[in-house]
Amino acid sequence: MIKSMTAYGRASIQDRGGFFTIEIVSINKKSLDMNLSIPREFVHLEVVMRKWLREKVARGMVTCRITKESQLPSSENLKAAKAHWEKVAEELGIKSTLSLEFLVNHATEAQTAGISEEEVRGPFFEALESLDSMRLAEGHALESDLRSRLDSIHSLLVEVEKSHEGILEMYRERLFSKMVEVVEIERDDTRILREAALFAEKADATEEIVRMKSHINQFLSRLDDCGPVGKRLDFLAQEMFREAQTLCAKSTKSESLQLLVEMKGEIEKIREQVQNIE
Repeated sequence: MIKSMTAYGRASIQDRGGFFTIEIVSINKKSLDMNLSIPREFVHLEVVMRKWLREKVARGMVTCRITKESQLPSSENLKAAKAHWEKVAEELGIKSTLSLEFLVNHATEAQTAGISEEEVRGPFFEALESLDSMRLAEGHALESDLRSRLDSIHSLLVEVEKSHEGILEMYRERLFSKMVEVVEIERDDTRILREAALFAEKADATEEIVRMKSHINQFLSRLDDCGPVGKRLDFLAQEMFREAQTLCAKSTKSESLQLLVEMKGEIEKIREQVQNIE
């Protein structure tokens, strides 16, 4: 199943040092680009957190933000901090004048100084799973839209193919009628046959129609793949648009052109949608 590159995940860390919020946001980008905004308590884990992100995300701009929320330490930690600094003051032979604010700051720093990889891993992957769930949900919506548009393109292509049936014979008759007005000529005159052959070479859309059908089938097949498929789908969408452009250039009927303009509109929407697929 395809995944969207646009999503959001969130989780919290509650430990002896306080309360932290992990937020992971991803948006579309051609390659993988990671930005981490983390408090100093987590700096020693930046490398491993980037590794965790790569395990889940293959493409997109990913921003991980860890926010430290204010939280007072417990009375036990305050007592321990007070005892520690009073002992230091005694050893230095100075009078202790400890404020409550000083004790709170010291107790909090002491508690948060040693956050381990094990303490962070669970909440971090909880945020990643939340992100991935949203990516899958968005991907499901994108897939439904793409399949619907591909069905429309296929239906339009069938109509275009029908409109090209008999076009050579119609051109020969029109050419013959015009030439009869000027000179006496037979239907199998070499001049008519030569002009008809040149027209057939320019107007024949068989190759484009066959390639367009192939692109549609490949696109549908890639939608069922596991793993990142966005780049491949983007390429196929570009190729589909190129074939539609060529079909427009070869079309000589207004009804066919109208169908192709509608087809190009659907392909353009597909090209926009695949930019959001991993």
